[in-house]
Amino acid sequence: MKSKFGHYWKNWKLEQARRKLSKESKRVSKEAREKKQGGIYEEWYSINGWEFDVIDYSIKENDSRDLIDQAEKRYLPTPSPNDKDKWVPKDELPPGYRWFILTQEAMAELRTAVRQEDKARLEIWELRFKIAGAVATIGTGLIGSLIGLVAILKK
Repeated sequence: MKSKFGHYWKNWKLEQARRKLSKESKRVSKEAREKKQGGIYEEWYSINGWEFDVIDYSIKENDSRDLIDQAEKRYLPTPSPNDKDKWVPKDELPPGYRWFILTQEAMAELRTAVRQEDKARLEIWELRFKIAGAVATIGTGLIGSLIGLVAILKK
């Protein structure tokens, strides 16, 4: 069974890597400004800049996968891989990787469906608890009445 927080843990580690890379980028940029040689930063970015895209797309893929997992867990329909308007086109993604990232619109639709399903399930449980509370209240009243009636009859 997958951990409920596995998605958050993966993204946290990716965000840590991005912060570390960003820190290094700022350090190299500062060094280039101090030496007044813009080529230092450009060279660094041409070598390491692709890592920003990979981290960002990894986070987006984790978010997409988590949302699809939530929908599948609730037996909601998910976008087909052939549904081109629900997935980010391959030409917009970094080359050499197989990413499966939902578009913003598809994520919003799926997230809304998951929330509606959760709300419907919560309403069912809420109704059950209200009924159980009413039954318990009626039962307590009847038992109290019976105890009072028995007490009166014993006198």
